[in-house]
Amino acid sequence: MTCRTALLMAGLLPSAALGAQAPPAFEVGSVKRIPPGRRGLTDISPYGGGRFTARIASLQFLICLAFGVSEGQLQGGPNWLGWEYNDIDAKPEGGVTLTYEELKPRLQQLLAQRLKLSTHRQMKVSV
Repeated sequence: MTCRTALLMAGLLPSAALGAQAPPAFEVGSVKRIPPGRRGLTDISPYGGGRFTARIASLQFLICLAFGVSEGQLQGGPNWLGWEYNDIDAKPEGGVTLTYEELKPRLQQLLAQRLKLSTHRQMKVSV
């Protein structure tokens, strides 16, 4: 028997009100849906130039990146998560270069704000 964390997605719905202390966020950020005909390799540049950019990234990939989980740990959500692609441009305050651990909460916040992503974590027991 093993335990693993699952990220349960309530879907792309309005998220719950934030508590008194807001989580870290980008100073400026945009998420743009890509037209269905545009395809190519996903390109992520989270560490250079004081910006985070993602090109041709599926929402499923972005959610996994933001929460540090694998695709197998995602449950719920709409069926198009793996095939709707987006471009993201975001700038942290002061244009500082972020570590992956600093990037994750900011990306989570961006997805919640722009796409109304709502999630919760749950421990699952596998037999």
